[in-house]
Amino acid sequence: NKSLKPFYIFTGEEIGIMSIYIKKMAETIGTKPIELERMSDVVSNISGNSLFKQRKLFVVRDDAEFIKHEEVWEKFSSGSIQRDNIVIFVLYALDKRSKLYKTYIDTIVEFKRLNESVLSVYAQREIDLSDEDTSDLIYVCESDYSRMMLEIDKIKQYIESKRDTSVKDA
Repeated sequence: NKSLKPFYIFTGEEIGIMSIYIKKMAETIGTKPIELERMSDVVSNISGNSLFKQRKLFVVRDDAEFIKHEEVWEKFSSGSIQRDNIVIFVLYALDKRSKLYKTYIDTIVEFKRLNESVLSVYAQREIDLSDEDTSDLIYVCESDYSRMMLEIDKIKQYIESKRDTSVKDA
């Protein structure tokens, strides 16, 4: 429905899918994601005066200081700090026993590895492989979407450079 919350926590090992979500969220509000190093940078970026009041989407990755300051958590989740903007806090590893996890369980989006059938569909959209070759590709890439897409790109580039090479041979 294209309505976004002011604050999200993204976690998990599927970085490629996470990046796709971030780009789509930014497109939804008509902007590009702004990568910052610390959550405190979000505050200083928002508090600056601007002639144009365009919504922004901020992405902060693994800020250890933010995790330690519980008193700031509520301000971000309520949207009082970022106003009409959106903040995505990315944690590659989030302990499910932690207070942060328990406090924001409804805000957390976990990006787990995709299963083989879903990865197979994505792979075959990109390149014409047999089911067996697709399965081998997924296995070699350890069911990692990003890695699989990189390997598919390598195959495509190889085929392009060697005009008489088939997908199977590549």
